[in-house]
Amino acid sequence: MKKRTIINLITLVITAFLLIFVGRAWYVNNTKVNANNIIGVSATDDFKLELERGTYNSTTSVWSWTNTKNLSISSMQPGDVFFFRFKITISKASRFQVSINDVESVLQDTLITRTAVENTSVNPATTDYYVSLNTTRLYKMYSATVCRLYTNKASTTYKTIYEYDTTNEVLKLKDYLVEDTFRFYNYDLHDADFFNDKDNVLSSDDLAITGEGLELEDLSVTYDASSITGTVVKYGYFALEFNNEASEVEYVHLDGTFKKDSNPYQGQTLAIKKFVLQEL
Repeated sequence: MKKRTIINLITLVITAFLLIFVGRAWYVNNTKVNANNIIGVSATDDFKLELERGTYNSTTSVWSWTNTKNLSISSMQPGDVFFFRFKITISKASRFQVSINDVESVLQDTLITRTAVENTSVNPATTDYYVSLNTTRLYKMYSATVCRLYTNKASTTYKTIYEYDTTNEVLKLKDYLVEDTFRFYNYDLHDADFFNDKDNVLSSDDLAITGEGLELEDLSVTYDASSITGTVVKYGYFALEFNNEASEVEYVHLDGTFKKDSNPYQGQTLAIKKFVLQEL
């Protein structure tokens, strides 16, 4: 058997319907976090991996932890932090790592749509295309199939925010992916009561890894359980932050002003499809 054997897979889907108040750059939304298709393990396996999400009661200063198979988060905005832990049943002394696989950003096309507007100020009349949130115009498209954000005041440099799929008649994400704005903070492997003396403010917690959070791409964390005896349950705590600084984009807005906000990430779904546990 190969040394780096895949022990378990967990699917975590974070569905973020990021609706925005245009011009204020903060989000009001209904965000769902789900973990589905957890693959079970047999009695002979050395590890079992489960995923739980933490909820903090600010009145009682008490944490509760719930399996994320059917759990929702509301009112997410840039800067918010969400706390999770892996519940890991370990039956042999070892070192192992948990990796994030298959991270996706998907546009909720029922919220963000392309609209066509006839321009009769020219002769002959032409058609202008806009990207809209419901009935509110967000961006004027460069063409019928491309929507650009100009990233300098002179409108000479740009990134493509959306492309329009004419076959399926939907907008597709291009250069602005919400997965790039999330940060991962690792608290390492601990017992069930580790978070009892912590609040839900990231800056006031004692992190196992100090400094800036880690990007989600190709992310893995290593746990050391080489000193255990028998079968024990340990918890790998971590936080996911919708990072405010990483989500801010400076560009020319529809009204001609050049300013910074998080609007390009609205209406997206972040999907983390797999956590893979490997023995080292």
